Parts: sequence; C-alpha cells; structure tokens
Amino acid sequence: MFFESNNVHWMLILFVRKTLFLAIAFASFAFVLRSPSVLAQEPETNSTIRLRVLSYNIHHGRGTDGKIDLDRLANVIRSADPDLVAVQEVDQDTRRNGMVNQVETLAVQTSLHGKFAKQIDYDGGEYGQAVLSKYPVESLEVHWLPGDPIRERRIVGVAEILIHETRLRFATTHLHHSRADLREKQATELNRLLACGSTPVIIAGDFNAKPASLAMQTLEAKWRIATTE
Repeated sequence: MFFESNNVHWMLILFVRKTLFLAIAFASFAFVLRSPSVLAQEPETNSTIRLRVLSYNIHHGRGTDGKIDLDRLANVIRSADPDLVAVQEVDQDTRRNGMVNQVETLAVQTSLHGKFAKQIDYDGGEYGQAVLSKYPVESLEVHWLPGDPIRERRIVGVAEILIHETRLRFATTHLHHSRADLREKQATELNRLLACGSTPVIIAGDFNAKPASLAMQTLEAKWRIATTE
C-alpha cells in the first residue's frame, strides 16, 4: 500500500497496528516519501523513495508459546524485508534474557542498523524500544510521555535517518496499555513533539487503542493514518 502527501511542506504518516491485542503481532506498510523540494516537481521523478515500514512488539523476545527466541523474531523481520522497523518491549542485558543485547543481536541477524531507546532500568539491565533501519541511524533522541509515575514510564524514541538525500525522522512509541486518559495525553504530547517542522516524520508503534478512541482521534487531527485496508 502506497501513500503520497499532497502537502509540499511536509508529510506526516502514522502507522497503526490493526492487531493491537497481540503482543507479537506486527504490521508492514509501504509508502512514497518525497522531500519538500521534490514534491514541487513532476510526480514521476527519480527522486521518489519507496519504503516499507514494520512495527513489531516483541514482548522481550517471548512468543505466544512462552519461549524466548530471537532467531524466530529475526526470521519474521527478514521475511517482511522492511526498510525501517519500530520495535517495542525490548530487553538490553537483563537477567531474564541471559544478559543478551537484543538490539545488537537483532541488528546482526537482520543485517540492519540498530539503536536502542531506553525506557527504564530493569532486571539488571535496561528495557525500552528500538529502531532498526537499512539506512544508517545518525542519532536517536528519547522523549518522555505523560504517564503513571508508579508504573512503567512511556517514551517516544525519535531517530534521525538520512535516506539518500532526504532526511527523515522515524519514531517508535508504545502508549499506555490500560488507561485511556493517559493514552490521550500521550497522543497530545506526540503531536506537540513531532507534528511540526519541515522534515518528514513517521511514527510507528503499539498504540494500545481502537481506531475510534479519543487518543487516535487526537493523532488523526495531525497525522495521516495508514492501515492495511
């Protein structure tokens, strides 16, 4: 599925997983990305960039059978052949995962570049999200989202990626799983942080929300929604 912006200034696309209730479900989309200078030119130019984006909540590597198997996860990613991957629920050097650096392991097994976005300290290591990319990741910033201070804090990790001559901001996030009020506040903060500027932005993640929810309506006010339909 391909999506093309009609706005000559910037294009913002939000990728929503349809099977949000499955911890290891994923969604894959392809879209057309053009830089502002190219958008003003004829539609069929050699500067058109086609990307496939994958969002994958890996549940710290544990599948529905209860087994932790990074080889299996890497096979799923490779089979989708994505250009960009937003990964949620990632362990880094935790005891429950045998002190394995999951981002580095997945990056090697998929031949992608990887960057970790720390969310919390956990079980002797760290826990958070990650970005995998066919293109070098120049930097990654972590921004806190409104959340419950007693429970797990929520973040958005924003990577700067140069794809040929087009600079792209690619964000991964994971909104609150049970509180709709927090999801709406987090969606509002995502809009404030990312829905501005001249650089193209993509957000991918586990939004824990139905399409008609207030959180998704808040996002849809600023973003183009991409689904598999």
